[in-house]
Amino acid sequence: KDPKSRLQELAQARIQFTPTYRTVATEGPDHDRVFTVEVLVGDNPLARGTGKSKQEAEQMAARRALESWGEVPGRGVAPAQYTIGPLGEQSEPVEENEA
Repeated sequence: KDPKSRLQELAQARIQFTPTYRTVATEGPDHDRVFTVEVLVGDNPLARGTGKSKQEAEQMAARRALESWGEVPGRGVAPAQYTIGPLGEQSEPVEENEA
């Protein structure tokens, strides 16, 4: 799954919030824009991402939010306890299934 989908699943399952995205900056000429997007859970910003499109910037922000939660996209949860963003709620890591 892509980072936005994975983040939405985790946020809804763990803290009952759906992440939202807002564009915080647009830079560069029309033919070479760079967008900066912030992902939020409630009113709390989790991470920012940049990209050549808003969609690309949203995916990068979601990836960074997952990493801040100890989730490595495509590899499961890192083997350490982590804090869910600025909300400060603790969650135990999930064991990665053996393939």
